[in-house]
Amino acid sequence: MHFTKICSLIDSVSLMEVDKLITSKIKRVPHSFASLAILKESEFNELLAINRLECDALKCGFAVHRLEKPPNGCQCKIYTFNDFGEIENAFIYSYVDAFSQTEAGYKTYGPFIQSLTRESTHFNVTLKTSHIKQVNWITEAIPILFVLYDVKTNEHYFIYLQKYFETKEISSESNLSHSLINIQIPIQNALNKGEFRKIQHFKNKIFTNPKLSSISAIRKKRDISHVTSDRGVCFFEWKALASRCKIDRIPADADYGIDLNVYMYDNNFNLETGCVFIQIKSQLNPKYTSEHLVFNNVETSHIAHWMDLPYPLIFVVVDVLGCKAYWIHIQEYFKNKEKTLSEKYNTVYIPLKNALGKTAFDSFRFLIKNANP
Repeated sequence: MHFTKICSLIDSVSLMEVDKLITSKIKRVPHSFASLAILKESEFNELLAINRLECDALKCGFAVHRLEKPPNGCQCKIYTFNDFGEIENAFIYSYVDAFSQTEAGYKTYGPFIQSLTRESTHFNVTLKTSHIKQVNWITEAIPILFVLYDVKTNEHYFIYLQKYFETKEISSESNLSHSLINIQIPIQNALNKGEFRKIQHFKNKIFTNPKLSSISAIRKKRDISHVTSDRGVCFFEWKALASRCKIDRIPADADYGIDLNVYMYDNNFNLETGCVFIQIKSQLNPKYTSEHLVFNNVETSHIAHWMDLPYPLIFVVVDVLGCKAYWIHIQEYFKNKEKTLSEKYNTVYIPLKNALGKTAFDSFRFLIKNANP
């Protein structure tokens, strides 16, 4: 089966619960982990927007690379792959800005938008010219996907920024002399799997080089297992954000049995003490019994490491096709099973009642409070 056909089997994740999340402004909290503690409402909405963008991209087998403190303001690079999983030329930048509707009108959270209104067929977006000039968006050779994310409906709307500027002649000096630039984003430009395919064709048309295309060398491939793994992490992040939690991804070269750290926030979005460690396994067709999800081949060497951790290690299996996940507290599970740890591998039986959702993260909070670091 072709790479893209396999990816298309992965259902998109609905984010309809997340509008309940943004109920109050996130406060600044003194803490040594500044990037985790000093959160704003805008940063939380940005995480939600990028999470959904990545979910949709993964349906096509694409890869989204998140950028920290990007110099040109774009939070993501989107890499595309052909039907055989081979990486294609170049990438696309993406700038994502979230918005929500208030009694006073539409509220945006990023630094580039001055104001936003909605008509029957399009959004009117007023950009700050000084910001556009500063990050060189108009002269950037790599396409920029400018994306608006509706926090309530979880929809993305987009335009190709430079193409729009060129079509509307916005790049002329006379337009850039004004303090504000007005653009329109059609409501029909909702970002979905079909539009991602069009984005792929648009990028390839720009970057196709006949000389390079004639080179017969095999290109780097993105294995379907990588897509499945990323899909699982993306699903877990969505559930975490919907439960007032933020994840910290462990780099692949530093992965010794822990994929994520999860930090909790209280009802006022103040950072709570401690964290949970997460090991995620993503599967297309996990094994089920009537009461359990069964996961084989858990390495005993990992278990020995997990048992000595100061905070809870939560083992999570994501059913990617079923868009659901289940969890088990590893230290508790293996506490009285020393005999099984004499084998190289172990089987874990996760109760189906342990579905990943808000109650699961409430349980994680309880486990943290009762840990003895």
